[in-house]
Amino acid sequence: MKQTIDFGLHLPIIKFKGEADHSREQILSYAKKAEYLGYDYLVVNDHIVFRTTSWLDALTTLSAVAAITSRIKIGTSILNIVARNPIVCIKALAGIDILSSGDYSQELVLVHTK
Repeated sequence: MKQTIDFGLHLPIIKFKGEADHSREQILSYAKKAEYLGYDYLVVNDHIVFRTTSWLDALTTLSAVAAITSRIKIGTSILNIVARNPIVCIKALAGIDILSSGDYSQELVLVHTK
């Protein structure tokens, strides 16, 4: 049985205080270059509120990436489903899967803290 290793990248959608905003061109260029270089997947983090940073929405960003890539698998490394309306979230994920021709991958991890 042949084993393979997949390689992927994390798409930088976080801007810390003092850093320049990420432009649409930078983010999409990064995604296209990752696909061109043969990476297997590209993931983003999701966070709703974070005081010290500016954070693009993960699902919106993945929609844009799905529209310009054709082979690379996309997904979220973390998806804060507890802070989202579950029906709207699942509908958005299904839409991204369609727009990416089935290249969207998501593993759901539910965390509960007291």
